[in-house]
Amino acid sequence: VRRRTIAVNRVRPEGEETPTEDYEQFDFFTDYAEEKRRRAAEEDALARERRRSEAVLAIRQKYGKNAVFRGTSLQDGATGRERNAQVGGHRA
Repeated sequence: VRRRTIAVNRVRPEGEETPTEDYEQFDFFTDYAEEKRRRAAEEDALARERRRSEAVLAIRQKYGKNAVFRGTSLQDGATGRERNAQVGGHRA
């Protein structure tokens, strides 16, 4: 295979309604039952990640930037927590 072309149309931002009619190109080489299970698992993982991100954002809004941070920010020489207290990453 020397060249492969991919075309995408009808792309919508997240949260917009999806069309009621759903088209799919079928082929001989795809196990569609497995594909359906894989898509369901992927959607579950995406929803879980979205809920986790929203929870972290809610905690940061309520308690400040240093309420949730990476563990590496506790190591010697790490500057993450200090920079969160600064204005634009600079001392003001």
